[in-house]
Amino acid sequence: MGGACICERLDRALCSHPWIDRFPDTFVKHFTDQGSDDRALLLSDKAYTRNSRPLFRFDARWADNPEVRAMVNYVWQEEVQGTPMFRLWERLKRLRHLLYDWVRAGTTNSLRNIKTLQAEIERVKLIHPIDWNAVRTLEIELNRQWEAEEIYWQQKSKVRWLKKGDQNSSYFHTVTRARRKWNFVAGLRSDTGECVTEEPGKAAIATDFYQSLFTSEHQVPNMAERVDNLPISHSITPAMNAALTAKVLPNEVRQTVFSMGSKQAPRSDGFTGKFFKAFWDVVGDSVIAAFVSFFETSRMLKSLNHTWLTLIPKVDDVETMRQLRPISLCQFVYKIMTKIMAERLASFLTHIISEGQNGFIRDRQIIDNILLGHELMHYLKVKTRGKKGYMALKVDMEKAYDRVEWSFLLAVMNKMGFSSVWQGWILECLRSSSFSVLMNGTPSSYFKPSRGLRQGDPLSPLLFVICTEGFTALLRKAITENKLQRVKVAPRAPRISHLFFADDSYLFLRGTLQECENLIVVLNEYEELSGQRVNLEKSAVCFNKNIVLPDQEFLATILGVGAVGVHDKYLGLPTLFARSKMATFRYLEEKLLERLQGWKQKMLS
Repeated sequence: MGGACICERLDRALCSHPWIDRFPDTFVKHFTDQGSDDRALLLSDKAYTRNSRPLFRFDARWADNPEVRAMVNYVWQEEVQGTPMFRLWERLKRLRHLLYDWVRAGTTNSLRNIKTLQAEIERVKLIHPIDWNAVRTLEIELNRQWEAEEIYWQQKSKVRWLKKGDQNSSYFHTVTRARRKWNFVAGLRSDTGECVTEEPGKAAIATDFYQSLFTSEHQVPNMAERVDNLPISHSITPAMNAALTAKVLPNEVRQTVFSMGSKQAPRSDGFTGKFFKAFWDVVGDSVIAAFVSFFETSRMLKSLNHTWLTLIPKVDDVETMRQLRPISLCQFVYKIMTKIMAERLASFLTHIISEGQNGFIRDRQIIDNILLGHELMHYLKVKTRGKKGYMALKVDMEKAYDRVEWSFLLAVMNKMGFSSVWQGWILECLRSSSFSVLMNGTPSSYFKPSRGLRQGDPLSPLLFVICTEGFTALLRKAITENKLQRVKVAPRAPRISHLFFADDSYLFLRGTLQECENLIVVLNEYEELSGQRVNLEKSAVCFNKNIVLPDQEFLATILGVGAVGVHDKYLGLPTLFARSKMATFRYLEEKLLERLQGWKQKMLS
């Protein structure tokens, strides 16, 4: 084979489920092949040890526990001075300390209780005559403990699709173990290229990365004036503003609480939706009073707006921060508040957001973009006559939510006609926030952002859609000035320049040097105003056959992106269908089989 190098995996480390149960922290490390044709493998069971105090998390099993209810009643009857928000926070903090001490007493371990009850049943059966009433009483309690154990592992597994089965605790336990292993970050490379494996070092790298990402890079001095010059409609009416800023009613708060999930990952305060629903008769008035206080004063208690950034790996064997996806774990109380605001805002987005944006808009569906994208790509494929050539550009925005400049967002909202009260609420939600990065389950030191939207905040998708309206306005302005030409697939069809679905952008324009240069001007202005940044490596352009190959390569070079024959997928589905539909959609079968490979195949019936 000459100097060719053939790489093949020869050595593996395999283990059984009992092994993983006994040594859950086992991992395999691959060394370099320097000085040998083979890579050495290191099988290690070195456990990750947490130096800090275990984090408090409200256990779903406690919801029906009379001792827990007694503690909740006790704390809520105590006198607490301060604002309604502070009183709510202080009571939650006191309850957290009580529950933590109660857990340490060791009466909540359902697995231990199961073993004790099983032993007691066997002991009672050895005494003749057998007291069957005592046996049945013990068996009832044993079943209750088995249910509690299943609830515990279901909460930790984060499985939502499986509702009920015959003792699914084994499946939940395996899912939890697999998820924990997948999410574990063994090492990160620093800016100098050094591989850091110590927990404090990894936490410092993650904190520095996100602190830089959530820090505003520049201030546009004439932001308001420049946004005012954009063709953005003043579409918010006085009636809409009145509805957005209407007084919050107790029933509205209660409906919002009970419409939210109960088993999400615990936040920095440790309390889940399950707690607030189970004890709403006790804590409800305090929650409502805190919300009324915020909507009247536009002041947020910073402690209630502290957010954990949990990191989800995108690939196996994470090495860099860009291979991790951050999810914001906002506190449940804060999410109730922003969910109320989001529900109010969502009812008006259809009237204020342009038709080219279909993400998170009521009565607009993702399938609309998919069908339009398919028709436009089909037109580019079959169009071979005429002198006009067209191109389709898929634009990927790097860390789109994290880079949104607050000043740009507020300027766009002001241009749309949102009231100063509503803008004040939005600004306070953004400005009072703070972050701590969760590195392998341990929170790092906190930092304050000066830009960005949190993925996990109910308001963020809607605010981002408003932000993209600025991009739409810049495109509309360029089209009005004849700097960009839209695509028309048929004589009676509308002209289309773009399809947006949240941060997913698909642009259609003439394939000329002048249009490419004009588009670059539009993108640069949008980046300057909004803080967004085009990810050139993940963006791509394709052309129809009217444009010869050398010109395609030249225009792609001007845009700074790669040229492809056809975009593979748009919003998860193929942009074009081959003659063989089986070949086109075979990836769905492969994806399903991949999901079922390994331990899941054995666990599901």
